[in-house]
Amino acid sequence: MIFVSSGYLLLVAVFAFSGIGKLRRLSVFSGQIADYQLIPGSLIPLAAVGIAGSSVICQSYTLVAFAIVLARNGLNPFSSTAKIASALPASERKADNQEMELLLHERLSDAEPHTY
Repeated sequence: MIFVSSGYLLLVAVFAFSGIGKLRRLSVFSGQIADYQLIPGSLIPLAAVGIAGSSVICQSYTLVAFAIVLARNGLNPFSSTAKIASALPASERKADNQEMELLLHERLSDAEPHTY
């Protein structure tokens, strides 16, 4: 699967999971921020929520954006390469799995980024 085979997406998921953990244990995270003694004590809870929340929001945005890019290029990030192969022309369908992965990587690298 394309979605699982990307190391970058795994890293994004780890950071998102880390942010969720910080939000779930906000008092512990606030204590860790307070230990650095960089900001006034009254701002520590706000900083904890801001750091953890922005981490989750940004990583979620990255995952959604990646799925949208794949969908706009006609690829389903949750399907196997066998299902994707059936959507290709007959000349490309004869490729083995390794060639199929190369074709998919070429299609993704040729895709133009969309500006919003």
